[in-house]
Amino acid sequence: MAFEAQFGRGQDFPPLKISTPAGDVYIEGKIDRVDLLDSSEGPKLKVIDYKSGSKAFDRKAAEAGLQLQLGIYLEAALAKGDAEPAGVFYYNIVNPQLRSGLDQFVAEEISEELWAKIREAYRMDGMFIKGAAVLDSIDSKRVRGVTSEIINYKLNKTNDNAAGSGVDAEEFEEFRAKFRLALEESCERLISGEIEIAPRKGSGACDYCDYKAICAFDKAFPENRHI
Repeated sequence: MAFEAQFGRGQDFPPLKISTPAGDVYIEGKIDRVDLLDSSEGPKLKVIDYKSGSKAFDRKAAEAGLQLQLGIYLEAALAKGDAEPAGVFYYNIVNPQLRSGLDQFVAEEISEELWAKIREAYRMDGMFIKGAAVLDSIDSKRVRGVTSEIINYKLNKTNDNAAGSGVDAEEFEEFRAKFRLALEESCERLISGEIEIAPRKGSGACDYCDYKAICAFDKAFPENRHI
């Protein structure tokens, strides 16, 4: 449907409005990719964020407000109101490093097993609704007993039980509700002027901070380790 889709005032997608007791917050940004799926249950949306590293989707971190990106993108895309959610995904575009027993080989001699490993390295990681309507739209060539090359999903050979990161529609809505609550709490702290030096453990907030060299927060101190 769109690449580098901007959401905000005057854009194709409206800004994401978050209402808090302290006031309204409008979030604007850009989504790497938005797919509109023409499913048997009507139009559905999935959002994809391209990563040059090995970023993995963590549902618990998203529900706790520590991994906001994909959830914000989905809510922003859905705010237009013309589709239902299908899923959220990271797609790692870094060249995969694979081990092989061959010292030298040419492209024509690469085994099917090696190509399978390459395709597996580019499988999208995320969370999605595992109903047939969504799966048929994302991977129409999926085969029972074989893990999809597109997403982390495998349908058993003998029954309809599945392994992977798919959930039913009700559970996906529960995830959205928890994520939205965490986002609202973050926005409320922001608009209320909360600026204490207390980054959440595991959030990665310190990794790319321009001020970490002079910051008073030090993870080495016992009083900071529990945060």
